[in-house]
Amino acid sequence: MAKEAGFSPPKAKTWCDHLALLSSDLTRIPKSDTPCKRCQDLKETWVCLSCKDVFCSRIVNRHFVEHYEQTNHCLAASCRYHQRIWCFRCEALLDARVIPQLRSFLSPFNVSFFAFVIFIVHIPITHILSHV
Repeated sequence: MAKEAGFSPPKAKTWCDHLALLSSDLTRIPKSDTPCKRCQDLKETWVCLSCKDVFCSRIVNRHFVEHYEQTNHCLAASCRYHQRIWCFRCEALLDARVIPQLRSFLSPFNVSFFAFVIFIVHIPITHILSHV
């Protein structure tokens, strides 16, 4: 897909004023195939980083938006791409690699397939071939 002239993806924020709303344990996050708590949809789900409930996105049935409006839990992570963390109050992506409170969310147990592939690429090919 070609980039549109003048288009650049949004830059993730390196700080958020709402981090106090995070769960105290971000290492036990629901699995990526967990369906929306309300409609059981699996297409586009996000986990609440306050209560760890899973809801579908605004492009499906808007259940995470409703959860945010009812609870003020504004921090969410994509179930498919854990490196995508969104703050509804800031209306911005957050950079979990830079924000200390979010780094544990990127632990080996929570890292997405994309991050796993990046890790594998850094292993010398000679090391891989010697173990085949």
